[in-house]
Amino acid sequence: NNEFYHNNVKKLETTSTGVAITGGITTSGSSTINADFTFVGASSKVITFDQSEGHIRYLDNAKAQFGTQGDLHIYHDGTYNRIAANAQIFLQNKAANETYFAGYENGRVE
Repeated sequence: NNEFYHNNVKKLETTSTGVAITGGITTSGSSTINADFTFVGASSKVITFDQSEGHIRYLDNAKAQFGTQGDLHIYHDGTYNRIAANAQIFLQNKAANETYFAGYENGRVE
């Protein structure tokens, strides 16, 4: 094993399966990950990338959030598929000049 330190604190170590890093990673330029990848939450893995199938999977209750304040959530709770928003929801064409569906709070739908 090779170990690398910063201010007498181990930050990187080679292992039999790759490397172990303590701390964050900052890159400049593009990075490529050509393997399976797992994001781990507070209690378990929540998001996986399966390289062989080429998809990202959000496990039950892991939310894809959009907007600066996370205003839109898309997730599966183990039973139901959910789209939750702090405002109305529109299903529109790519140019956003035709609305197929408009949903508003308190049940109004157009």
